[in-house]
Amino acid sequence: MMPRALTKRIVDQNGGVWGRVLIDLIAVAVQFRHKIRRRQDHRSPGFLSRLAARRHVTAVVEFRKGSLLKVDLWDRYWSALVARGVEYEAPIRFILSLFRREPVFFLDAGANIGYWSVLATGDEFSRWSAIAVEASPRTFEKLVENARLNGARFDCLNRALAEGSGIEVHLLTPEGKHAEARVIDEPAPRGGVDLVEAVTTISIDNLVEQTELQTSRPVILKLDVEGQEIDTLRGAPRTLSRAPLLIYEDHGSDDRCEVSEYIVKRLGYEIFYCTDDFGVLRMPHVDAVRDVKKRKSVGYNFAACASSSHFYATLDGLALE
Repeated sequence: MMPRALTKRIVDQNGGVWGRVLIDLIAVAVQFRHKIRRRQDHRSPGFLSRLAARRHVTAVVEFRKGSLLKVDLWDRYWSALVARGVEYEAPIRFILSLFRREPVFFLDAGANIGYWSVLATGDEFSRWSAIAVEASPRTFEKLVENARLNGARFDCLNRALAEGSGIEVHLLTPEGKHAEARVIDEPAPRGGVDLVEAVTTISIDNLVEQTELQTSRPVILKLDVEGQEIDTLRGAPRTLSRAPLLIYEDHGSDDRCEVSEYIVKRLGYEIFYCTDDFGVLRMPHVDAVRDVKKRKSVGYNFAACASSSHFYATLDGLALE
């Protein structure tokens, strides 16, 4: 089974002719990287990002009909979206698309600039509703801007997800690597190049209660919280009792597969992996997860749910042993 192609085009940009040239150069470079490395490197080249930063060049990408995302071309992580024919984390969209005709609530935990919330409330997922949660105040501003570009069709919340709520923590973002932002125990020394921001925590259960989500809707919880996955899941016992579908990352650098271990042994969920060719593989044990993770520098995305879940039969029906 193949997902429908994700069409996209540039609908706005700044920087004039220079901006257009930069977009074309980034697109060519990303397409080349994608061809030789496939999913392993989604970023645009650093020297092009530095050129874009000097002129603060941005672009607005439209996906399908009316789903808009503004990206900074100096952002190596997201500027790659300007390349046609290259889709960011296509296996995740494939898994989500299996439920596109159903009324689903999508909780985008670690939403960054809002890519998944924009898609999950677009025309392909017209019956879905969503809330996007982002810890970094600086990144949150971009998330809110993208929500506004799309008619505020999903809600945004600036909080760090954790087991408990109302605690001030510090978020460290390595220079130029917002996708690697993580909670740290104490404020980092001043004078460094990394960004440290204070943010308040909230548990998923408190988030669900405060936003008065429709309890009748099946929940898809996408977790991208950079090392806080287990702590976040500990703060969601009532939400997990609704047997949601989890989409989460198990990083190649974690030989112990701690997140997957917790999901299997503590939650009793079954894990599935979607390949780049959109084959769904059942992970019968944590060792199978470990076997998938070939590179230590790459994060690997998995889906997991209880056998009693609304989502289980669909994944089980597609899964290969």
